[in-house]
Amino acid sequence: MLSRIGSFTALQWRRGQANPERRHGLDDPADVLDGGHIFPFLVRARDRKNIRIWLDDGSNDLENRAGSWPLQNIQLANSLKMKEYDFYLSFGNHQHSTEHGDAELPKAMIWLWRGYEPAKTSQAFAIDAEEKAKPYFRVGIVNR
Repeated sequence: MLSRIGSFTALQWRRGQANPERRHGLDDPADVLDGGHIFPFLVRARDRKNIRIWLDDGSNDLENRAGSWPLQNIQLANSLKMKEYDFYLSFGNHQHSTEHGDAELPKAMIWLWRGYEPAKTSQAFAIDAEEKAKPYFRVGIVNR
């Protein structure tokens, strides 16, 4: 999977609305729409899948009412690491644009397709031992 400036934020989230046709004005679960902000937590809570993931984002990406793109991409990377996914986080200081992802696309495709053999009918993806030995990603404040 290739994710460039992934929107793991609350873009489409909305709180449940009181439904007057239901007794006691209880919220209808159908009125609650989850957003991308839940993905880091879903990764931690659910069974590991056999996939390989490349994440790309930058420290100058968006910050708005829906959330923080940089923080949520780091949060997802830490969740993937916790579950021992075969993943790579390319994190720079770029903004919310395709420039960095375009420049890194050849590197990303080589990394994603490494070890591919057409004759194989399946392939097991596991975290790289070097990545596994590294600590979780942490955030430092650099613009103050």
